Amino acid sequence: MINHAVSSFLVARLPTAEIVVATAPTASSIQAAEAVGVEVEAIGKSVVFASASSTALVVISAARRVSLAKLRVAAGDQSLKVAAPAVVLERTSYPVGGVSPLVVPTGIALFVDQGLFELESVWISAGTPTSVVKLSREQLSDLFLDYACDLAENSPAHY
Repeated sequence: MINHAVSSFLVARLPTAEIVVATAPTASSIQAAEAVGVEVEAIGKSVVFASASSTALVVISAARRVSLAKLRVAAGDQSLKVAAPAVVLERTSYPVGGVSPLVVPTGIALFVDQGLFELESVWISAGTPTSVVKLSREQLSDLFLDYACDLAENSPAHY
């Protein structure tokens, strides 16, 4: 299954990028890494945080964990917490495991951890729990450098 909004975005902005639709789910970082044959650190996981008044989407290497304290400062909202699956779907129109940072609904703040820009390439969700797209460092920078900030905790993630 392909998300048509994400597909249209890629055709317009990155015509050489190819959506990979896996036969198995790519919803978790481990599943995505196994599906495309890369280390988990090369997966750019999307994590949605919400409060009563705001929503933030963070993209970070799956080998790292989001620092909630850093995010709350960056977003200017001390009430942010990890969003429940129903809230993720309601606010982003994507299911958990399929949230793509390529097409983000209006009103959602996007943050990309600066550590992603150190990788040669990153695989991110293409808008469904079974699809991903590979971005080179250059493509990642072109699309997301304006959203870069340090959001990672010092300890590695427990995926």
